Amino acid sequence: MKRLVVLLLAAVTGLIFLPATPAHALLPQESVTIHSGTNFNMCLDVGGFSFDDNAAILHFQCNGAPNQRFTPQFLGITTDRHRNRLEVYRLVSDWSNKCIQVRDEKTNSGAMVVQKTCSGHRSQWWLSLGALHFVPTDLVNGHTIDGLFDNARCMDVPNATTGFAVMQIWSCNGSAAQRFTFVP
Repeated sequence: MKRLVVLLLAAVTGLIFLPATPAHALLPQESVTIHSGTNFNMCLDVGGFSFDDNAAILHFQCNGAPNQRFTPQFLGITTDRHRNRLEVYRLVSDWSNKCIQVRDEKTNSGAMVVQKTCSGHRSQWWLSLGALHFVPTDLVNGHTIDGLFDNARCMDVPNATTGFAVMQIWSCNGSAAQRFTFVP
């Protein structure tokens, strides 16, 4: 089953992390390819089949290679300042067994998205906001993912390109450049 997702970053302020298992996880708990909203034939990709920390996460032609497979891992439940319950995940590369995060835990628009050894740091947490429709559009059969590190930053395909790019974070705007489909 395909799942449309928007990858976002959000502020930790006011959030309380409650480890728990959801009755029904919003994201698949299995290996997926993450297809781009700007071009379904483009996928997230660990650049150069790297095992290194800080290797770029790319917007690259989908080719079925193992460096294009990721597993969302459920970490627990948190609540926001409005007391909404949100599911927290980390996105782990099946190729390198490293987590997707923003390079050097930066929070500015344009900061590069990379892989790094999974550490439990909040820059590696992503949360599901599917029921809240956090982005301006109603995502059909979709879910919104929000990282707990910086308020209103989304994983983004630079300039909404339909071709090769190095992934970044950018102010959330609900555009196709910030939407991704998870395909098992």
